[in-house]
Amino acid sequence: MSIMAAIQPATSLKEYAAREAARPRPEPVANGGDPRAALRTEIAARNAAAAMVRDATASVGRAKELVQEAEARLSAFGDVDGAIRAYRAAGMKAHALGGDKPDTELPADLIARRQGYDQAQEHIDATSAAHDDLVCDLKAAEAKLKVADAEVSQAAIAVMVSAAGSIAAELERARKTVWELSDQLHALCGLWLSAGGAPRPVALGPRTVETLRNDTPPWIANPLAAESARWRAWHTALMADAEAEF
Repeated sequence: MSIMAAIQPATSLKEYAAREAARPRPEPVANGGDPRAALRTEIAARNAAAAMVRDATASVGRAKELVQEAEARLSAFGDVDGAIRAYRAAGMKAHALGGDKPDTELPADLIARRQGYDQAQEHIDATSAAHDDLVCDLKAAEAKLKVADAEVSQAAIAVMVSAAGSIAAELERARKTVWELSDQLHALCGLWLSAGGAPRPVALGPRTVETLRNDTPPWIANPLAAESARWRAWHTALMADAEAEF
């Protein structure tokens, strides 16, 4: 098994892209589709992207460990080139002092050490290349997650906008009711009726009169800030759960 095959994520970026391309898409909200269905789809895509980032992060971690292990094995061989130079220098020195001409062949232990060093270096090169490839994959996965998260946010906003339409319709009905009730009370307040004598204006009760006079909303400290916080909290909830309610 190759180094890359041993440490790469279970699902590659290419496979992830293929799965996302094959994922069924609901009717677009702009065409009358269900905004919550669209949000569910985007959350599923975002969660898949997040899983890809987790897998890629784990693979980068495993690759880094392999690089560190390979570097430790290489370090264990010490200065092989220095040892070879020292061996050859000693032979030349002995020859200069009248000894035999040095053998061009290295002893078996230095040959084995040289071969082991070269193999360890090749392993470092391979693991480092795999690590660099996986880091690039991780960055690409993080970029996809950022896009997917933005799409979830936009889908959540679409759910909120749809809810705002329902609230607006309810507000319209409530205003109509308020106006009808106000007209009814004002009409009675201005009505003159006879009760066995000359017509007189109908006397309304004090609470009714106070209600007609007071047309300001109940005092709440910074009501828009409180409602904005509610909308923001709902958006956060929708980012995680498409069924969250306002």
